[in-house]
Amino acid sequence: MDKGNRYVIGDIHGCIKTFRKMVEEQLRLKDNDVLYLLGDYIDRGPDPKGVIDYIMKLQEEKFTTVPLLGNHEYMLLQSLEREEYFKLWTVNGYETTLASFGIDP
Repeated sequence: MDKGNRYVIGDIHGCIKTFRKMVEEQLRLKDNDVLYLLGDYIDRGPDPKGVIDYIMKLQEEKFTTVPLLGNHEYMLLQSLEREEYFKLWTVNGYETTLASFGIDP
């Protein structure tokens, strides 16, 4: 059995169109490929929710994806419990993430 290719992508930052084009038209993932994602799916770009949804779709379609937590996801999660992380997140593009999920920042 062919081991397939290994790909690594980082810092997608809500750019779903670019990410999708890269996966579907450049990489053309096959069943035996592995896609490592280095985090920073959210913030700054136009559609963070679309990026998250697309990663979940790839997983549902049985493509092997290894999504890792980036510093932007870490800020989001930590901001739920620690105000200093919320303040940090607010200067790092949180508005686009909240807006893409239908939440008014």
